Amino acid sequence: MLSFFQRPALVHCFNLGLLALVLLPLVVLAYYNHPSPADDYCYIDTVQRFGYWEAQKYYYDGWSGRYFAYLLNHSNPLLFHWYAGFKVWPVVLMVGLLASLFALIKQATEVSSLAVAGYGSMIFCLFILKIPVLSEFFYWTAASSLYTVGSILILTWLLMLARWYGLPSGNLRNLTAVFIGFLTFAIVGSCEPLLLVLAVLLGGIFVYRCATTRKIDPFLVGILAVAGVSFYLFFSAPGNALRLNEYPDARKIPFSVVASFSMLGSLVGKWVSVALLAFSVWFLTQARALVVHPNGQARAIFAVHPAFAGVVYVGIMAAQVFTAFYGTNTAPTTRVLNAVYLFFLVGWFYNILVWVSHYHQTKPALRVAEAPVASKVLLAVLIVYGFRNSAVVKMIYNDALRGSAAQYDREMTARRAQIVGSSAKVIYLQPLTQIPESLFVEDLKPNPKHWWNRCMASYYGKEIIIITDQKK
Repeated sequence: MLSFFQRPALVHCFNLGLLALVLLPLVVLAYYNHPSPADDYCYIDTVQRFGYWEAQKYYYDGWSGRYFAYLLNHSNPLLFHWYAGFKVWPVVLMVGLLASLFALIKQATEVSSLAVAGYGSMIFCLFILKIPVLSEFFYWTAASSLYTVGSILILTWLLMLARWYGLPSGNLRNLTAVFIGFLTFAIVGSCEPLLLVLAVLLGGIFVYRCATTRKIDPFLVGILAVAGVSFYLFFSAPGNALRLNEYPDARKIPFSVVASFSMLGSLVGKWVSVALLAFSVWFLTQARALVVHPNGQARAIFAVHPAFAGVVYVGIMAAQVFTAFYGTNTAPTTRVLNAVYLFFLVGWFYNILVWVSHYHQTKPALRVAEAPVASKVLLAVLIVYGFRNSAVVKMIYNDALRGSAAQYDREMTARRAQIVGSSAKVIYLQPLTQIPESLFVEDLKPNPKHWWNRCMASYYGKEIIIITDQKK
């Protein structure tokens, strides 16, 4: 009986159970999702007015250089009047995030499929546990096309880069290199924070390989060239200057650096939860099997000096926070913090493995003992306690099970039916009575001249859409 409780497979199954408990309400909520008046309609209204490619140019010239994100946003399901697409898109993102985590873990550690699923589930659940604003990561299409897709692309970029170095010469390796080049191009065109994440990662990997191999890596030079061209396309966009001019007091480097690290320290203090620490303690007992090949050699992906890995780790997070302070002189939005938190978690566990690898190489006699059964039970209790007290977990279950999301779905469906079914050019809509926080971002404004109101009205061929609590 004791040996049964000592099996790592039991903990992996525990993690998969937690994943099911978290993922199920997230998928249920996706069924009730709708396009948001905040930007979703504006992107497609621009396509309807100017044409598909002219819409890209309109935003590129007038707002910023996010060329890849704009391509996605101008292709959202409203373009095809496919409202169910807004219920499918969040599930695609959830599957994409899980798949990228699973594949990256498998590539880096070569452990069993059950272990891969267990470790990936652990990271996904911890991410949901403390995510700053859930609605902006999975359910709001305009934001998820930038930050969620961009984050998944970066995880995939790391996966493909690690895979490329292990492939023999041939067509598959060449195609992998081309795909890495495309991912580089797409990530740079997603948004400023993730552009800097790629820059820190690519620069760090290039410097480290040069320092350890004593020669220039021609493959990385090629990727740097692709990144350079992509950076030029991004930063040469006329919209960047127009947008920055809206914040004349910004672009203060000393202030931005100090503010970024100060805020990052505060964020990390909030994100280091009881559940994270409990998971980390158990993970530490399993880490040596992840970083060491069966022949006893440390895996190259973890054979990085801990100081260097730590600098890159902090740099990745600080760079994302820095963009807001530098560009707008204000703190980053919660949709940016969602991505920061994701890379905080991935980097946290990677750095644990780097330290274990370091001690394996410098102090091979040092071993971390297997946690006794009582300790595992205590860790499981702490993890369950952390999930039970998570505000996000409570929110998604309340919205999914207590009718808030279902009522929101009925009201949004009724709104659309009213707009489409009316021949009037002026539409009066009732305010929403149910606001599910897990799904909802912002509604139309009382002022019919607000651009969100104008975009929705134009999309449906109306002159004005007005929110009012008076019956018309």
